[in-house]
Amino acid sequence: MEMPAIRTVDYHTAGEPLRIVLGKREIAGRTMTEKAANGAMALRVQRDFLVTEPRGHAEMFAAFLTEPVNAGSAFGVLFFDATAGSCFKGACGHGSIALAAAAFEQGWVKGREGWNEIRLDVPLGTVRLAVELAGGKPARVRYHHVPSRLLATDIHLPTGQGDVRLDLVRAGALVAFVDSAAMGLPPGRETLPALRKLYAAIQAAAGTGALRNPENGAPVVPELVLFTADQEQRENSLRYDVAALFGPGSLDRSPCGTGTSARMAQLIGRGRLDATGRIVATSIIGSSFTGSAEGMVHIDGAAHVLPVVTGSAYLTGRHEFVQDPADMLREGFRCEPDS
Repeated sequence: MEMPAIRTVDYHTAGEPLRIVLGKREIAGRTMTEKAANGAMALRVQRDFLVTEPRGHAEMFAAFLTEPVNAGSAFGVLFFDATAGSCFKGACGHGSIALAAAAFEQGWVKGREGWNEIRLDVPLGTVRLAVELAGGKPARVRYHHVPSRLLATDIHLPTGQGDVRLDLVRAGALVAFVDSAAMGLPPGRETLPALRKLYAAIQAAAGTGALRNPENGAPVVPELVLFTADQEQRENSLRYDVAALFGPGSLDRSPCGTGTSARMAQLIGRGRLDATGRIVATSIIGSSFTGSAEGMVHIDGAAHVLPVVTGSAYLTGRHEFVQDPADMLREGFRCEPDS
C-alpha cells in the first residue's frame, strides 16, 4: 500500500535537527508512556520513512504530536531518532526547544512580545519552556529539564581502548561523562573518529555487564556519552567543549540538551558549582547552550538538580514527503556513521 504524503516543518537547535510531523496522531493512552508504547509499532513505518536516508540521516531527530494528556499542556510529544529499533525518547532537550519555538512562530500557540510559557507532555512527564519573542519571532528558549542526579563518580571501566574513567548521571536518560581531554582527545572535528571508536568501546564494555548501576548493581548501558574538555572555570561558572554521542555512534551537533542538564547535575553533585552556578557548553561546530538550575528537589530521599537549558532554534524548511511505488528504496535505509 502506498503511504500517503506526510508534511513536516523542520527546525534546528544549535545545529541539531528536529523534523516536526504536522497533524496530531491519534494514539490510545491516558499517559504519554502509554501512547509511546501503543505507538511503537503503529508508527514504526512512518518513523523509518521520515528519519532514515534518503530523507534523513543517522543524526536525524523527529517528533510526532498528539493531544496533551495533562491540563495546561499545548501538545503531547513523541520524540525519536534514526537509530534502528530505538524507542520513543523519554524527553529531548534540543527537540523541546525547537518545538516550542515552532509553536509560536508557526502560530500554533499565540504569544506576545517578551517571554511566553508553554508546556509539553512527554513520556517522562510534563516539561516547561519559555519562549522569548522579539519582533514576533522566537529569540531564545528556556527549557526546564526533568530532575537530574549524579549517581557515581570516577568509575574505572576496562575497554578495548584501555581503562576509561567516567561519571554517571541520571537525567531522564542515563548519561556518562568522560574527560576526554585528559586522555589526549579533546572534543573536535579532528578527534571525532577517535572519539567514535572510544564510544564504541565504552558501549561494548557496558554491554558485557562491566558497567553497573551504583544504586542496585544492575548492569547498565549509557544512552548518551559526553566527551568533555573544560576550558575556563571561574567562581561558580564553567565553560567547556563537548561532543555528545548516542545510538550507533551518532554525533549530536548541538551541545545536547539532556547532556547540558546532566552536566549541571554532575558539577553540582561534585561540588564544583552550587545551585546558582552557570555553564556554557560549546559543541564541535561552535554552537552553544547555557545551563543553569532553578533549584534542588528531594525525590525518594535523594537530592536532584532542576536543570534549565537556554538555546535558540531556527526554521530550516517545510516538506511534503512521498513514496514512489517504483522506488526500491522507498521505505528508507540506514548506513552506519563511519560507513
